[in-house]
Amino acid sequence: MKLSQNNYNRQLLLLFAVTLTPTGPAYGGQDPISTKTKDKSIQPSTKANRIVVDLDEEAAKGSSAYNRKGKKGIVGLDLLNFTPHSSDGFMAGVYMDPDTILDASYVRLRRGELGYPMKSDAFGIRLKNFLGNSFYWRAGVVFRTIDYDTWAGRWVTPGNKIVGNIKVSSLGADVAIGNQWQWETFMMGGDWIGLLVPLIAKYEISKPANATDAWYEYHKKEAASAAKKVDSQFRFYLGISF
Repeated sequence: MKLSQNNYNRQLLLLFAVTLTPTGPAYGGQDPISTKTKDKSIQPSTKANRIVVDLDEEAAKGSSAYNRKGKKGIVGLDLLNFTPHSSDGFMAGVYMDPDTILDASYVRLRRGELGYPMKSDAFGIRLKNFLGNSFYWRAGVVFRTIDYDTWAGRWVTPGNKIVGNIKVSSLGADVAIGNQWQWETFMMGGDWIGLLVPLIAKYEISKPANATDAWYEYHKKEAASAAKKVDSQFRFYLGISF
């Protein structure tokens, strides 16, 4: 009888212990203290995360990449443009996203080497992509015309007379790398290294009636060379973004 009473007491204690143990779906069958500690190690402090994010945003403010956000368009003037002669022009473009601009430009030249009365006009469409805060690459196509007079002599001298005219036109690839810095509205930039490579070109020579064959052959080679010439480019510009 005494053995039965002891067994009965043990069963009551076991049942009581099982009832007080906090197991089940709320704790996944684990000790709530160890579970709580484990969750803390997995999930970092929300307050600490917020501080890090705030510091990152504060550091980004004022950068060109940050100031490009929300911009829709851009207009600018070329203050210096060497292709390779000094020229000037303007451009306008749209932001496809904060790091990509599609722009169109016009550049003109009204004087060539050694005082030649040269006229050149170039129309281009380009895609510009930023690889970082301000550094970019750009590529596009340019249609360019060159119009200049020919002379009786090889060089421009007071005694020479204009005896003909040469017209050159070309469609070429335009590539460059540079930097563009953006403030709230004002922007400034430059193409530091660029190339204009003619892909399709043609030329016309206005030959005077009394021109010799030697004159014609000389200017024909000159026109062919101008049509195929790969020009280097340097460009500095100012403008606004909106």
